[in-house]
Amino acid sequence: MDCAEIKKYFDDYVLGEIDPEIEIQINEHLLICPNCKDEIKELENLTVIFKNDKKFSPPEAVYKRIKNQLLIHRKPRSFTPVFAKRMLYLAASFFLGMVMMRTIDILLTEGKQERPAPEFKYETKSRLPFSDTVQFSPAPPKNLAQI
Repeated sequence: MDCAEIKKYFDDYVLGEIDPEIEIQINEHLLICPNCKDEIKELENLTVIFKNDKKFSPPEAVYKRIKNQLLIHRKPRSFTPVFAKRMLYLAASFFLGMVMMRTIDILLTEGKQERPAPEFKYETKSRLPFSDTVQFSPAPPKNLAQI
């Protein structure tokens, strides 16, 4: 990294709020470049002066106002657990998927399959001579599949 790119990160570097990878690159650059090293020292001195001086720190009323604003704008906790919401969404998406699959199935197969017409046979009851007698009648082979 060159000096122009490094100078973008000087404020964050001095405050200690920088990504560790970029911090390593800045440290390597500071070993080579005396100009950037001097600028960093000046910024660190300025930061120490501002942190230690009471007139630059905000009064307690500011902190109280910020705290009150945060409490006012805080979202209330939901009464339903997150797990229950996720399960509800899961069930709803499953149901919706099943309905959509069935709808698509009906639309794609409509009119393509011919349904066989039902066959009705009306036979008269045969009279059995005795109640304990079983009557067997042979079935023709063409009707075996319908039995």
